[in-house]
Amino acid sequence: MSKSKSLADSLESFEFLLGIVIWYDILFCINMVRKKLQSESMSIDSTIKQIEGTLAFFEGYRTTGFAASMNIAKGLAFVMDVEPTFPVKRRVLRKKQYDENTDDEDVQSQEEFEYDYFNVITDMAIASLRNMFEELKRFESILDFLLESKRLKLFDESELCQCCNTFHSTLSHGDKPDVDLNDLYSELKIFQGTLPNKFMSAIDILEFVKTLDCFSNISIACRILLTVPMTVASAERSFSKLS
Repeated sequence: MSKSKSLADSLESFEFLLGIVIWYDILFCINMVRKKLQSESMSIDSTIKQIEGTLAFFEGYRTTGFAASMNIAKGLAFVMDVEPTFPVKRRVLRKKQYDENTDDEDVQSQEEFEYDYFNVITDMAIASLRNMFEELKRFESILDFLLESKRLKLFDESELCQCCNTFHSTLSHGDKPDVDLNDLYSELKIFQGTLPNKFMSAIDILEFVKTLDCFSNISIACRILLTVPMTVASAERSFSKLS
């Protein structure tokens, strides 16, 4: 009975209400991102933009989110007839030395809650998003020449050669590359003139290559681009901890 009462008291505390408000804001944003990332139409460039926007939200939320959450929690506390104060937590008592401070109580202030709880959670979310953002930016630097058709058509021969070299050296395993470097470069030079003068995403480019059925190395490169996971395992584990 005492355990049940203790649990009930905890659920009716202002600290618990504030935690619920904070978690709602964080998980609502994260779940929106995860649903978007699981969409079939997502690609590296759009994913990077999505994560960049979410990262900006969390960086702003870390600065202003606690005060906003406090106001919402106080409103809930008023409706639920809960005292909008933080509990007093006692430290473990031990024998004091004569020259030590004899005060054995320390009130968990609003600032302490913000530092020990709110900042820790938001920092975890920001770190996870930054990790994901950096991983995808690295992939983008390797595969950016196939992200969309208008960008590909603007590359000159020097830029195209550099893109092919980067792609070939990064994705080769020993002496077994995924594509032939010279053939990929030659195919891309011809393909630039073959592409229609309209915007085409990476998926559209692959479908167009399939209809032509003569650019085997570009087809392989497109399939590699489109099968790169939009999330990384370490970030997913961090998100799972937050969830």
